Amino acid sequence: MKTHTLCFMLTLLLSHTSFASLLVVPTRVELDNKNRSATMSVVNKASETTRYNVYFEDNIMLANGEYQEIKKGESTTSSSKFIRYSPRRFTLKPEESGQVRLALRIPQSTVEAEYRSYIVFHQIPVAKPKQSASKSENLSLAIKAYLRIAIPVILRVGELDANISVDKSSQYKNRSVIVTLNRTGLRSSYGDIEIYTKNKNRLVGSMKRATIYPELERREFVIPLSEELASGSKIVIKYTESSKLHNAKSISMELTI
Repeated sequence: MKTHTLCFMLTLLLSHTSFASLLVVPTRVELDNKNRSATMSVVNKASETTRYNVYFEDNIMLANGEYQEIKKGESTTSSSKFIRYSPRRFTLKPEESGQVRLALRIPQSTVEAEYRSYIVFHQIPVAKPKQSASKSENLSLAIKAYLRIAIPVILRVGELDANISVDKSSQYKNRSVIVTLNRTGLRSSYGDIEIYTKNKNRLVGSMKRATIYPELERREFVIPLSEELASGSKIVIKYTESSKLHNAKSISMELTI
Protein backbone atom coordinates (compact mmCIF):
# COMPACT_ATOMS: atom_id res chain seq x y z
CA MET A 1 0.00 0.00 0.00
CA LYS A 2 1.11 3.54 -0.65
CA THR A 3 1.77 5.82 2.27
CA HIS A 4 -0.96 8.45 2.48
CA THR A 5 -0.05 11.92 3.68
CA LEU A 6 -2.56 14.41 5.01
CA CYS A 7 -1.45 18.05 4.95
CA PHE A 8 -3.31 20.55 7.11
CA MET A 9 -2.67 24.14 6.01
CA LEU A 10 -2.85 26.89 8.60
CA THR A 11 -3.10 30.39 7.20
CA LEU A 12 -1.66 33.25 9.20
CA LEU A 13 -2.93 36.79 8.56
CA LEU A 14 -0.48 39.47 9.66
CA SER A 15 -1.68 42.96 8.87
CA HIS A 16 0.58 46.06 8.70
CA THR A 17 3.70 43.94 9.61
CA SER A 18 6.06 41.26 8.39
CA PHE A 19 6.76 37.70 9.55
CA ALA A 20 10.15 36.18 10.33
CA SER A 21 10.23 34.01 7.20
CA LEU A 22 9.31 36.79 4.76
CA LEU A 23 10.50 40.37 5.07
CA VAL A 24 8.31 42.91 3.24
CA VAL A 25 9.24 46.60 2.89
CA PRO A 26 7.40 48.95 3.14
CA THR A 27 4.61 47.79 5.44
CA ARG A 28 2.29 50.56 4.20
CA VAL A 29 2.01 51.91 0.65
CA GLU A 30 0.63 55.43 0.11
CA LEU A 31 -0.18 56.74 -3.37
CA ASP A 32 -1.60 59.97 -4.74
CA ASN A 33 -1.39 62.18 -7.83
CA LYS A 34 2.25 63.00 -7.06
CA ASN A 35 3.30 59.49 -6.03
CA ARG A 36 1.90 57.26 -8.75
CA SER A 37 4.11 54.19 -8.36
CA ALA A 38 5.74 52.12 -5.65
CA THR A 39 8.16 49.24 -5.31
CA MET A 40 7.85 46.62 -2.58
CA SER A 41 10.94 44.61 -1.66
CA VAL A 42 10.61 41.06 -0.38
CA VAL A 43 13.29 38.82 1.14
CA ASN A 44 12.95 35.13 1.92
CA LYS A 45 14.29 34.68 5.46
CA ALA A 46 13.25 31.02 5.64
CA SER A 47 15.69 28.11 5.35
CA GLU A 48 13.89 26.65 2.33
CA THR A 49 12.66 27.83 -1.06
CA THR A 50 9.23 29.49 -0.86
CA ARG A 51 6.60 30.43 -3.42
CA TYR A 52 3.97 33.17 -3.09
CA ASN A 53 0.83 34.27 -4.88
CA VAL A 54 0.28 38.04 -4.91
CA TYR A 55 -3.24 39.47 -5.06
CA PHE A 56 -5.50 42.20 -3.66
CA GLU A 57 -8.34 41.96 -1.17
CA ASP A 58 -10.52 44.48 0.69
CA ASN A 59 -10.88 44.65 4.47
CA ILE A 60 -12.50 47.03 6.92
CA MET A 61 -11.20 47.85 10.38
CA LEU A 62 -13.46 46.98 13.33
CA ALA A 63 -13.69 49.02 16.53
CA ASN A 64 -11.48 46.51 18.37
CA GLY A 65 -8.69 46.96 15.81
CA GLU A 66 -9.30 43.65 14.04
CA TYR A 67 -10.11 43.34 10.34
CA GLN A 68 -13.02 41.89 8.41
CA GLU A 69 -12.75 40.91 4.77
CA ILE A 70 -15.25 42.37 2.29
CA LYS A 71 -16.50 40.32 -0.63
CA LYS A 72 -15.04 41.27 -3.98
CA GLY A 73 -16.95 44.13 -5.61
CA GLU A 74 -18.73 45.26 -2.41
CA SER A 75 -16.26 47.97 -1.42
CA THR A 76 -16.87 51.43 -2.89
CA THR A 77 -13.45 52.64 -1.73
CA SER A 78 -11.22 49.85 -3.05
CA SER A 79 -7.85 51.08 -4.31
CA SER A 80 -7.14 47.86 -6.22
CA LYS A 81 -9.20 48.95 -9.24
CA PHE A 82 -6.73 51.78 -9.84
CA ILE A 83 -3.54 49.73 -9.50
CA ARG A 84 -1.60 47.47 -11.83
CA TYR A 85 1.08 45.28 -10.30
CA SER A 86 3.66 42.69 -11.24
CA PRO A 87 4.62 39.90 -10.65
CA ARG A 88 1.57 38.00 -9.44
CA ARG A 89 3.59 34.97 -8.36
CA PHE A 90 7.23 34.57 -7.35
CA THR A 91 9.58 31.94 -5.95
CA LEU A 92 12.54 32.79 -3.73
CA LYS A 93 15.43 30.72 -2.50
CA PRO A 94 16.70 31.24 1.08
CA GLU A 95 17.98 34.83 1.52
CA GLU A 96 16.98 35.66 -2.06
CA SER A 97 15.20 38.99 -2.65
CA GLY A 98 12.67 40.20 -5.18
CA GLN A 99 10.43 43.15 -5.98
CA VAL A 100 6.76 43.77 -6.64
CA ARG A 101 6.02 46.92 -8.62
CA LEU A 102 2.79 48.90 -8.41
CA ALA A 103 1.61 51.52 -10.91
CA LEU A 104 -1.35 53.86 -10.47
CA ARG A 105 -3.97 54.87 -13.04
CA ILE A 106 -6.58 57.38 -11.88
CA PRO A 107 -9.44 58.42 -14.22
CA GLN A 108 -10.09 62.16 -14.17
CA SER A 109 -13.65 61.52 -13.01
CA THR A 110 -12.51 59.79 -9.79
CA VAL A 111 -14.28 61.19 -6.72
CA GLU A 112 -12.03 62.81 -4.11
CA ALA A 113 -11.72 60.30 -1.28
CA GLU A 114 -9.37 57.89 0.42
CA TYR A 115 -9.29 54.44 -1.19
CA ARG A 116 -7.74 51.37 0.43
CA SER A 117 -7.10 47.72 -0.38
CA TYR A 118 -4.59 45.18 0.86
CA ILE A 119 -1.92 43.53 -1.23
CA VAL A 120 -1.56 39.95 -0.02
CA PHE A 121 1.53 37.73 -0.14
CA HIS A 122 0.14 34.21 0.23
CA GLN A 123 2.58 31.33 0.52
CA ILE A 124 1.73 28.26 -1.58
CA PRO A 125 3.29 24.79 -1.58
CA VAL A 126 6.42 24.18 -3.62
CA ALA A 127 6.23 20.92 -5.59
CA LYS A 128 8.54 18.25 -4.22
CA PRO A 129 9.79 15.02 -5.83
CA LYS A 130 7.41 12.08 -5.46
CA GLN A 131 8.37 9.57 -2.81
CA SER A 132 8.61 5.88 -3.60
CA ALA A 133 5.69 3.67 -2.62
CA SER A 134 5.79 2.11 0.81
CA LYS A 135 4.67 -1.44 1.59
CA SER A 136 3.34 -0.34 4.96
CA GLU A 137 -0.11 1.07 5.61
CA ASN A 138 1.16 3.85 7.83
CA LEU A 139 -0.84 7.09 7.88
CA SER A 140 1.37 10.13 8.30
CA LEU A 141 0.16 13.57 9.32
CA ALA A 142 2.04 16.64 8.15
CA ILE A 143 1.11 20.03 9.57
CA LYS A 144 2.49 23.02 7.74
CA ALA A 145 1.67 26.69 8.24
CA TYR A 146 1.43 28.72 5.04
CA LEU A 147 2.17 32.37 5.64
CA ARG A 148 -0.21 35.10 4.54
CA ILE A 149 0.78 38.77 4.88
CA ALA A 150 -1.57 41.67 4.05
CA ILE A 151 -0.14 45.18 3.49
CA PRO A 152 -2.42 48.26 3.18
CA VAL A 153 -2.23 50.14 -0.12
CA ILE A 154 -3.79 53.58 0.34
CA LEU A 155 -4.73 55.99 -2.45
CA ARG A 156 -5.70 59.56 -1.60
CA VAL A 157 -7.40 61.55 -4.33
CA GLY A 158 -7.45 65.24 -3.43
CA GLU A 159 -6.05 67.10 -0.42
CA LEU A 160 -8.00 65.22 2.22
CA ASP A 161 -8.17 66.32 5.84
CA ALA A 162 -9.30 64.87 9.16
CA ASN A 163 -10.12 66.24 12.59
CA ILE A 164 -8.61 64.35 15.51
CA SER A 165 -9.19 64.65 19.26
CA VAL A 166 -8.40 62.72 22.44
CA ASP A 167 -11.69 61.71 24.03
CA LYS A 168 -12.33 62.67 27.66
CA SER A 169 -13.28 59.05 28.36
CA SER A 170 -9.59 58.10 28.25
CA GLN A 171 -8.63 56.49 31.58
CA TYR A 172 -5.90 54.87 33.66
CA LYS A 173 -6.42 51.19 34.48
CA ASN A 174 -4.15 48.29 35.48
CA ARG A 175 -0.93 50.25 34.91
CA SER A 176 -2.11 51.17 31.42
CA VAL A 177 -3.79 54.18 29.88
CA ILE A 178 -6.80 53.49 27.67
CA VAL A 179 -6.62 56.27 25.07
CA THR A 180 -9.69 56.92 22.93
CA LEU A 181 -9.13 58.90 19.73
CA ASN A 182 -11.98 60.53 17.81
CA ARG A 183 -11.73 61.02 14.04
CA THR A 184 -13.90 62.82 11.50
CA GLY A 185 -13.18 63.85 7.93
CA LEU A 186 -12.26 62.26 4.61
CA ARG A 187 -8.94 60.64 5.41
CA SER A 188 -7.55 58.13 7.86
CA SER A 189 -5.19 59.08 10.64
CA TYR A 190 -2.09 57.32 11.87
CA GLY A 191 0.73 58.40 14.11
CA ASP A 192 2.34 58.01 17.53
CA ILE A 193 0.71 58.17 20.95
CA GLU A 194 2.98 59.26 23.81
CA ILE A 195 2.20 59.57 27.51
CA TYR A 196 4.17 61.88 29.78
CA THR A 197 4.04 62.70 33.48
CA LYS A 198 3.02 66.34 33.69
CA ASN A 199 5.35 67.56 36.45
CA LYS A 200 8.60 65.89 35.36
CA ASN A 201 7.68 65.67 31.67
CA ARG A 202 8.92 62.07 31.65
CA LEU A 203 7.85 59.62 28.92
CA VAL A 204 6.17 56.63 30.59
CA GLY A 205 4.37 54.98 27.67
CA SER A 206 4.02 55.05 23.89
CA MET A 207 2.52 53.33 20.84
CA LYS A 208 3.85 53.70 17.30
CA ARG A 209 1.68 53.80 14.17
CA ALA A 210 -1.69 53.96 15.92
CA THR A 211 -4.23 53.91 13.08
CA ILE A 212 -7.88 54.91 12.57
CA TYR A 213 -9.29 54.31 9.09
CA PRO A 214 -12.22 56.29 7.60
CA GLU A 215 -14.78 53.60 8.45
CA LEU A 216 -14.24 54.37 12.16
CA GLU A 217 -15.01 57.58 14.05
CA ARG A 218 -13.33 56.45 17.28
CA ARG A 219 -10.97 53.77 18.48
CA GLU A 220 -9.45 52.74 21.81
CA PHE A 221 -5.75 52.05 22.31
CA VAL A 222 -4.32 50.39 25.42
CA ILE A 223 -0.90 51.88 26.25
CA PRO A 224 1.10 49.98 28.93
CA LEU A 225 3.12 52.23 31.22
CA SER A 226 6.71 51.66 32.32
CA GLU A 227 5.87 52.43 35.95
CA GLU A 228 3.00 52.53 38.42
CA LEU A 229 1.52 56.00 38.92
CA ALA A 230 -0.02 57.22 42.16
CA SER A 231 -3.71 58.08 42.30
CA GLY A 232 -4.22 61.79 41.60
CA SER A 233 -1.16 62.05 39.34
CA LYS A 234 -1.46 64.14 36.21
CA ILE A 235 -0.36 62.87 32.83
CA VAL A 236 -0.32 64.33 29.34
CA ILE A 237 -1.55 62.24 26.40
CA LYS A 238 0.00 63.38 23.12
CA TYR A 239 -0.91 62.16 19.64
CA THR A 240 1.21 63.20 16.65
CA GLU A 241 0.07 62.34 13.14
CA SER A 242 2.54 61.14 10.53
CA SER A 243 4.15 63.98 8.59
CA LYS A 244 3.15 62.14 5.39
CA LEU A 245 -0.48 63.11 5.97
CA HIS A 246 -1.95 66.33 4.57
CA ASN A 247 -2.30 68.98 7.28
CA ALA A 248 -0.84 66.61 9.89
CA LYS A 249 -1.83 67.49 13.44
CA SER A 250 -0.37 67.14 16.90
CA ILE A 251 -2.82 67.18 19.82
CA SER A 252 -2.58 66.65 23.55
CA MET A 253 -4.84 66.33 26.57
CA GLU A 254 -4.20 66.38 30.31
CA LEU A 255 -5.62 63.57 32.40
CA THR A 256 -5.80 63.10 36.18
CA ILE A 257 -5.61 59.45 37.12
